[in-house]
Amino acid sequence: MKIVSIRSILVLAICLVVVWCCNSCGTWFSKGKPVSLRLDGYRNSIGGARFAGEVIGRKDFARKWGLDLKLEPSGDKTPDPVTAVTSGLNDFGIIAADKFLEANEKGADLVAVGVVNELTPTRFVSLGRTKIKTPQDWIGKRIGVIPGDPSRKRL
Repeated sequence: MKIVSIRSILVLAICLVVVWCCNSCGTWFSKGKPVSLRLDGYRNSIGGARFAGEVIGRKDFARKWGLDLKLEPSGDKTPDPVTAVTSGLNDFGIIAADKFLEANEKGADLVAVGVVNELTPTRFVSLGRTKIKTPQDWIGKRIGVIPGDPSRKRL
């Protein structure tokens, strides 16, 4: 429950940044201009509630402030957030820090306007019977990581 609360607060902060950015550009939400947010891996993460904060933010915060916030997935037949934002298809996107840095190295010229997870969401777990309690206990053990997950780059 604590994670959802933190995610909700972070989504509210992102929505505030969206409001500020659009108002500073002369775009007023009262005119009905929709704001779109492309979520990296959204389609594959609904069951795991990875983007629960964004969904709550859209339902509660965005509507309260008159935002027409549209959450759009990325997947096999839809563009990733970098492509969607740089092409103008979406106003904002949520991507992992490594993807953000790689895109800018290739000339994307993206700007980070907020952080969804202030601390890394990566967590490693083990069964109690393994007696793994410290990083030193990992020596000689096998570690399973979801393919394509940015966490594997940290290992």
